[in-house]
Amino acid sequence: MKEKLYRDMIMNSPFGYAFHKIICDDHGKPYDYEFIEINEGFEAYTGLKKEGVIGKRILQVFPEIKNQEVDWITYYGEIALHRKVADDHYELYSKPLQKWYRVYAYSPEKYYFLTIFTDITKEKNEIEEKKILISTLKNMIFEFDEGFEFQNVIVRDENLKFFKEKDMVGKHISEVYPEPRASFFSEGLNKARATGKTNTIYYDMEIDGKIEYFEARIDYLTILNKSRFLVSVEQVTERYELQKKLETSYQEMETFFSLSLDLFCIADTKGIILKINQAWIDLLGYHSDELCKRPFMDFIHPEDYQETIKKLEDYNGKNKIIDFSNRFRQKNGEYRYIEWRSILWKDKLYAAARDITEQKATQAEIERSNERYNHLSILSRSVAYDLDLDGRYTYISEVAKDLFGYSPDEMVGKMYFCDICPGTDREEIKQYGREVLKNKTHVKELEHRIQKKNGEIIWVMSHGSFLYDHKNEMIGFRGIDIDISRQKASEEKIKYLSFHDQLTGLYNRRFFEEELQRLDAKRNLPLSILMIDVNGLKLVNDVFGHQAGDELLKKTAKILRRVCREDDVVARVGGDEFMIILPKTPDEDSKNVQARIAEETKKEKVRMLEISLSCGSSTKTDEMLNINEIMILAENKMYEDKNSNKNRNRQRAVDNILQNLFMNIDTEESHARRVSNISVKIGEAMGLNEEELCRIQISGLLHDIGKIAIDQNVLKKNSFLTETEWKSVERHPEISFTILNSLLEYIFSAEDVLHHHERFDGTGYPEGISAYNIPLYSRIIAVADAFEAMTNERPFRLAMTDEEAIEILKDEKGKQFDPDIVDLFIKEKIYKE
Repeated sequence: MKEKLYRDMIMNSPFGYAFHKIICDDHGKPYDYEFIEINEGFEAYTGLKKEGVIGKRILQVFPEIKNQEVDWITYYGEIALHRKVADDHYELYSKPLQKWYRVYAYSPEKYYFLTIFTDITKEKNEIEEKKILISTLKNMIFEFDEGFEFQNVIVRDENLKFFKEKDMVGKHISEVYPEPRASFFSEGLNKARATGKTNTIYYDMEIDGKIEYFEARIDYLTILNKSRFLVSVEQVTERYELQKKLETSYQEMETFFSLSLDLFCIADTKGIILKINQAWIDLLGYHSDELCKRPFMDFIHPEDYQETIKKLEDYNGKNKIIDFSNRFRQKNGEYRYIEWRSILWKDKLYAAARDITEQKATQAEIERSNERYNHLSILSRSVAYDLDLDGRYTYISEVAKDLFGYSPDEMVGKMYFCDICPGTDREEIKQYGREVLKNKTHVKELEHRIQKKNGEIIWVMSHGSFLYDHKNEMIGFRGIDIDISRQKASEEKIKYLSFHDQLTGLYNRRFFEEELQRLDAKRNLPLSILMIDVNGLKLVNDVFGHQAGDELLKKTAKILRRVCREDDVVARVGGDEFMIILPKTPDEDSKNVQARIAEETKKEKVRMLEISLSCGSSTKTDEMLNINEIMILAENKMYEDKNSNKNRNRQRAVDNILQNLFMNIDTEESHARRVSNISVKIGEAMGLNEEELCRIQISGLLHDIGKIAIDQNVLKKNSFLTETEWKSVERHPEISFTILNSLLEYIFSAEDVLHHHERFDGTGYPEGISAYNIPLYSRIIAVADAFEAMTNERPFRLAMTDEEAIEILKDEKGKQFDPDIVDLFIKEKIYKE
């Protein structure tokens, strides 16, 4: 009774309630939890319905929970597995729901826990807003919405509240501030929103007959998905008036010269020296009267004249500081290097300067030394550098620009040695540097990666040692980085070639066998082996050449890559053999892989021929089974597949070749069929039986099938063929023989088509046999082929009449053609039928 009462109380409670079951992996570690029960309060607070969560896991409902700072699954797992009660309630922000909750959790029994919670979003919002308002409060704070309407007004001193709150809240800025201040204020708000940065503006207002000045700092903020403007306003009348007094005082004050050893002077806008201090006189040897009232450009070295003029033109009427240096003439005619820092104020030029002649000499020596460094660096394609003890560059040779992409100016004093390492390597190289510094050791043959400015990764080898001063105290580090990218690339290429098939880019047999031994472990069961054999590779090589055969193997490799997972091992283990290792793949899934291979194969062709593959697979399910036996089973199944489809695949190849030949050459199909018909009629006149007539019909139809391997442009050429082109055409009987000889049912026709271009006098091709050594069916086809060709139009000539063709047959009796067959052909007037 009590249990029902408690349950009814919970289910009807205004609090949110959810009952869960924790889910663990094989090691007992929690990785998810399931919703078992929720109440109406849960639905009200979250907006989620029972049917959408009951029976589901938290990662299905809120997958984002994995990315939160607190690992809630582990936290709840501790409570559920050890029947703990949470020490106290805690606050949780849900990104998907954009709400805050106060949650209490405990476990009534092992593997189960419940949570009770309330929505505290409004409370959190108010606290957050108060924090921000308090942190930014000066004299007063205005809060605007996106439409520039006042939402809130807060003041620290009521005396500063020159507008009544009821006259501001809910009104647009233009209803409170008169123009042009309203527009000016609006521009300030827009700028803060556009830049995302604090924008400070100054404005004045007349209050009680007096002009008051204000500073407004505008921030555009998004708090808990709500955007607004917070404007912190401070009255700065006293500060403004003081600043104006100081400016007036500064303008009226005469620029004074102290007893400083630095060089001070004043000139007018024309460059006439008006006043100098004693330091100038001591340095240059002139008397004051010899310098004043003269253009200071009279004392500049001729080589520095134009550059100085250019620098002075940079003032362009603006009160900005200009830095430059040049050489100034002493009274004895020698020049001193002077470094200037000057500003144009109203109609006078104020300048402070110092003598840097000695520094210039020192710098010149350093540059000469650096030039030697740079020369050696260029010759060795290496970068010389110095670091301070913090690892910051104090010097780097010019080769850095070429090798790293960064100029010395970008690196010296600004970058650390680890900054140019890829992010993944940075911590490791920093730790290495700490160890070197701690142990005061030399760096020798350290190979590591550098990321160039353009993102390219190169390899360098570093050498270096620490620098010491005259007191033997460590003051820095000097090193050299040598580019070894080519060497590394060669090493990687050798490594790649040792494990990859050069033609297809797949793994080779060596790698396959090593991986098979590595993967042959219980953790990878079930482990499937898939063996694939390319059907018709020899035929493609013989007919189209080895280049076509290579294309067939490459396309096969691409098919296998497409259907396999990243972790699968795909290898070419023989000339036309491929093997795939499928870890954690049951037999049924390996069959699905075979099906996908078959589907992908239909999408690819090589020289108009469909790709045909034979497949077989076997799966290791017990760690006691020998993996070599699994391979043998896969191989046997592959050969079963190959043998069962052997004749069908070859027949399909022949049909495909013939179909493509007829499709690509318009006249070839009609020519083949007419030659076949004429050959049958000659055979009938000779008294051949049905079986022999069937053979001559097939041979006549297929006599030119080998033309599929000849360049179609040559076959369609409407002018004389070159010697090379004739040679390619004369290969077609041999190619026809190769194609037909691969099928048992065409083996006799193969012999017939091989010799249909032999001549009776022995001067034909391909073997040059003569007379009755030429097979009978070849001699018949020769006459039928010649007559059909002569009496039909060709790209390079017009068709002959039957009579003209008969005369040529008569002339060629005993030369090109069998005289008995020609006589029979004419006597029986076969050409008329």
